[in-house]
Amino acid sequence: MRRICAAAIVASALTATAAVAAPPAGTTHGKPAVSPSVSHKPLPRPVQFVFRGVLTSDATAALVEVNVKSANHHARKALAGATSVQLKLDATSIIRKAAKHPATFTDLKAGDRVTVQLRAPRATTLANLPVLKRIVDVGPKPAPTP
Repeated sequence: MRRICAAAIVASALTATAAVAAPPAGTTHGKPAVSPSVSHKPLPRPVQFVFRGVLTSDATAALVEVNVKSANHHARKALAGATSVQLKLDATSIIRKAAKHPATFTDLKAGDRVTVQLRAPRATTLANLPVLKRIVDVGPKPAPTP
């Protein structure tokens, strides 16, 4: 009885090993013959977009328009030669004012100098920019002293 059980165990082990050792049909050396259609590359990391400029009009609850004077590399690439940008604003956007730290969109007036920051995937176009993360208002340009 022991010999029969031992022989059965050995036979089942050999068939299981043979089934595992044989590569599946349509593969070479364990790799698929055709590459998979789904890419396993991770999504690009978001990068910081920074615009500095002057507000062209008073901000609304959903929009702020900035005449851009300078920008970082990613923002300049998104602008693609444009000098003005309309950015989306919402309740999650952080608004700061130089003299009044927590501010609202009603504090953003035309002619104020601002720095706008947002994060988006690299090479995002101007039309596809997400809601801005932070806007810092430093007020209007001071008048020159004689």
